[in-house]
Amino acid sequence: MKIHLFQELLALNEEFGHVMHGLERMEQEPAHKREMIRGAEALVGSAHADANRQFFEQFDAIVKNDALEGPKLLRDHRKRVTHPADVYL
Repeated sequence: MKIHLFQELLALNEEFGHVMHGLERMEQEPAHKREMIRGAEALVGSAHADANRQFFEQFDAIVKNDALEGPKLLRDHRKRVTHPADVYL
């Protein structure tokens, strides 16, 4: 399994969380326009969802490819370790 991919996704999600938290803090300040902040929150939330969706779509393709390769690798391994004379045993 490609654990480093999940670690990178986790780090990305944490950074999106930091951005959203910063926008929420800015929203509390009276000097900032709430509509502008809410628009930015919507954009960040959309980018966050898109990043996760794209990751899992690509990861799904990796898993499907691995699922197809697994039986082939096992079959090839069995062919290599099986001695031709073993059929007589």
